[in-house]
Amino acid sequence: MHDSTLCRIRQRLGEEGIAVIGSEVSEILRLAGVIKGDTIMADSTVLPGNIAYPTDIGLICDAFGKMSRLAEHHGIPPWWDEKEVKELRREYNMNKDRSGTAEYLFGFAMIFLSALPVFGEKVADLSAPDSEKGKSPGTADVADTA
Repeated sequence: MHDSTLCRIRQRLGEEGIAVIGSEVSEILRLAGVIKGDTIMADSTVLPGNIAYPTDIGLICDAFGKMSRLAEHHGIPPWWDEKEVKELRREYNMNKDRSGTAEYLFGFAMIFLSALPVFGEKVADLSAPDSEKGKSPGTADVADTA
C-alpha cells in the first residue's frame, strides 16, 4: 500500500464516512468481546501532541521501573540504589539541551549493569521449586549427592 492511499480514502469518504466505518468496526469488536462496555478505541494519529520517541536512557529507566514493580509485587527489597536512579533521571530531564547525554547514559548503564545479574538471580529464585529457593546456583542438597 502506498503512503498516500489512506489519505485518498479519507478524502473520498469524508469525515462522516470515516466516522461510520469507525463506529461499525467498534460495534463488531464489542459484539466479539474485544471491547468491553463503553470503552472506545481512538486513533492516536488524530490526537494533538508531540511524539515522544524512546531514548536509551528512557528505556533503561523503564527497565528499572519494571524491576521495581516486580520486586514490590514479590516483597523483595530493591537491590539497587533507587535514590541514585531517581536523582540521575531528574538531573537528565532537567538538562534541556541534552549536553552530556553520553555521561548520563554511562551512569545509568553502570547502575543497570550491576543490578541486572542480581535481577536474574531474583527471577530464577522466584521460579524455582520451594526446596531450591534461596540456594546459590550450583549448590546441591546433601540428599541429592547421596
